Amino acid sequence: MSTPYPPPFAGCAFCQTSPSTFAAVLRVIAALALVPLGCGDGTTDEAPRTLDEAGAAAAASEGGAFADGPSADSLNEAGGTFLDGAQQEDGPAPGDGSSDGGRDAAPDARVDGGADGAPDARADAGRDGATEPGRDAGADARADAGPETGTEAGTALVVGFNGIAAWSTLSAAERARVDTARVAFLHQSVGQDLEDGVNANGVATDYVTSSGTVTAPGFSGGLFTTSNGNPLGKIAEWRAFALRNGPARLHVAAMKFGYADVEGDLTSFESAYASAAAAIRAAGMRVLHVTPPLVYNAPSDNAPKAQLRAWMLSAFPGDVIFDLADAESVDPVTGARCERGGFWEICARVRSTAACPSAGQGVDAPSGQGHLCAADAARVARAFLYAVHRTRP
Repeated sequence: MSTPYPPPFAGCAFCQTSPSTFAAVLRVIAALALVPLGCGDGTTDEAPRTLDEAGAAAAASEGGAFADGPSADSLNEAGGTFLDGAQQEDGPAPGDGSSDGGRDAAPDARVDGGADGAPDARADAGRDGATEPGRDAGADARADAGPETGTEAGTALVVGFNGIAAWSTLSAAERARVDTARVAFLHQSVGQDLEDGVNANGVATDYVTSSGTVTAPGFSGGLFTTSNGNPLGKIAEWRAFALRNGPARLHVAAMKFGYADVEGDLTSFESAYASAAAAIRAAGMRVLHVTPPLVYNAPSDNAPKAQLRAWMLSAFPGDVIFDLADAESVDPVTGARCERGGFWEICARVRSTAACPSAGQGVDAPSGQGHLCAADAARVARAFLYAVHRTRP
C-alpha cells in the first residue's frame, strides 16, 4: 500500500494516490498547459514565450528602468562607481554585461563602433535625434534608464553624469578624503576648466609642472608643456612625470587629452597610452582615465572622440574612468542627450558662451570648441571629484 502524502494534502482524495501516479498526472496537466491557444484555424496568435522572455516582459511592464537622472537614494546605495546601466559595484555579481550605457559582454562601442539602429528619443532640442555610432542597444541607459551603479563583466568602472549627484550625497568627511591622497592631473584648457570647477567645490589644488615633484597629499594639477595636437608627446610627458615621482609621492596619476589631440587614426595613440598606463600601474600607482572632451556643432570632430572613449571603456576593466564626454553631453535641465549628426556633443547649456563664459578660457566660437561654462565646470567637476574619491587608495 502506498504511503499517502502528509498534510497539507491529507484532505485531498486525489492527493492520497501513489507518488508515481500523482507525478504522472501532473506531467499530463503540465503538457496540456503548454499547448498554445488556437485562433480557430489551428494557428496561434504568436509564438509561445520562453520563461526568460516572459520574465523580461514582466520586468518591463513593471517599469524596471530608472527614470532619467539619478535619485539621491539610488546613488547613495551604490556607494561607488557609475556605469550607465543598473547594478551595484559592491553588491550583486556582475550582470549580463549590458556600458556606459548598457555594455554587453563584448565592449560597448559607444565602445565597439556599432550604432544601435534606433534614434535616441531623448535627443536635445535642436539636435537631429540620430544615435551615436559605436553604441549598442543598451547604449543610452544613462540617458534613458538612469544610473547604473556598479560593474559588469568585462567592462570598466565608469563615473559619468551620475557622479555629479553621487559626490553631493557623500558626507563631508568622505569628501574630505580626496585631500588625503596624492593625486596629480596633467591637462590643457578644458582641464583647467575642471580644475577651476574643483576649486569652486571647495577643494584646493596645488600647481605642479610635468617636470616637478608632488610634495604633499591632496589634488595637484598642471599644464602639459607639450602643445595641443601632439597626443604622443603628452603621453610621454605624463608617463615620465608619474614614474619619476613614484608611489612614495604619487598615488593617482591622471591626464586629459585636449579635443585637438583626438583626430585621425588613433591606433598608435591608443597603444602608447595603454603602455604608459601599464607602466604606471606596474610601478605601484593607480591610473584615473579621462574620456576626451567633446566640441560643439562639429560631428566629424566628435567621431574620433567617440572612438577613443569607446576604446577606453573596453581597454581598462578594473580601472576607474571619469567619463567627461558623458557628463558634458547630458543637458543639465532636461536630462536629454545632446548629439548632432549621430555623435554626442557638448551641450549648448554646458559650453562656454557669452551668457556663461569659461572662468579662464574665454567664450567659445560657434563651432568646433568645447570649453566649459564656469557654472557647469563646477557641476561637472563634482563627477571628477567623485572619480578621484573612488580611485584613491
